[in-house]
Amino acid sequence: MDQPLSRTQIARLGDELRLRVVTPDSEWWPVYETYLNRCEVIREEIQKRVGKCLESHNVSISGRTKTRDTLRDKLIRNPSIKLGSI
Repeated sequence: MDQPLSRTQIARLGDELRLRVVTPDSEWWPVYETYLNRCEVIREEIQKRVGKCLESHNVSISGRTKTRDTLRDKLIRNPSIKLGSI
């Protein structure tokens, strides 16, 4: 499993994403990959836990993790929002 990212790393990644497209050649790419992978793991775990609580009520839940493009677009559209809050 990837090492956890610090709040500072996540904040700096958000700043980088607002300023430029982070590509595989960027020094921020590994941090971006780690961040997106961690978000997906967390989303899956939350979906599993909430689904388990609701299974007796015949309710299903679904979710998705933002893609690289939609994440960056949201950060650019909403400059006051921090990456860690999305």
